[in-house]
Amino acid sequence: MKLIIGFVIGMIFFAGCKESVDCEREIYLMPEGFRGKVIVFFDQQDGQEKQFEGDARLYHIPPSGYLKSQFPKNEGCMGDNRIQFFYE
Repeated sequence: MKLIIGFVIGMIFFAGCKESVDCEREIYLMPEGFRGKVIVFFDQQDGQEKQFEGDARLYHIPPSGYLKSQFPKNEGCMGDNRIQFFYE
């Protein structure tokens, strides 16, 4: 019985462990003096084409602050230093 309970707990543990997703660096280029919210809509066929600067995704934010991008969503990056914002 202990073996079965151990097996079930182990299966739950491993099922809860999500496969690690590599997070690409991101650089957001905003218009000089921009103030306000930036909202990016990912996976948009008619969005801004994918661009890279080195190994980082490059996003050119329009004056409206709303960007449609062909990049897929970059999961798990919000809490680290892989996201940078600059004025053009």
